[in-house]
Parts: sequence; structure tokens; C-alpha cells
Amino acid sequence: ATGGATFSISPDGKISLYRLDPLADLDAELLAKIVESFLNLVDRWREIIAAYRPGESPAKDETLPEKAALGSPGFMRV
Repeated sequence: ATGGATFSISPDGKISLYRLDPLADLDAELLAKIVESFLNLVDRWREIIAAYRPGESPAKDETLPEKAALGSPGFMRV
């Protein structure tokens, strides 16, 4: 559901979502795909968080990816 990324919450309540990608084969095209994939994931999680209602069971969402489209391992703060 995180596409290979990891969530963390800072002591002041800020949420970070990060993933690491190897630099060995990185070029401009791959970087653009990684950033686009990551931003799509961030947008989807913003929707999930906005729809969250405490005490309700979360609905199974078939649109969430089981695995990252572009590998795993960068850091972006959301």
C-alpha cells in the first residue's frame, strides 16, 4: 500500500514518506518516473488520510499498489 515507501511521524506530528532508490542506473528519464510514481502515491495517501473516520473499518481499496512500480530505495517530506 506504500509502494515500497516508509511512513514516519515526527514528535511534532509531521508525517514523512520516504523511499530509497539506487543511483547506479539513474538517468533523467528514470528520475522523472520515480518522482511521478512517488507523487501519485503521496496524492493517494492524502485521499486515504482525508477519508479516514476513527472507529470505522477501512474499506479494502483495490487501487493501492502491492509493490512499487520502480523498485524501492530518496527522501521527500509530505
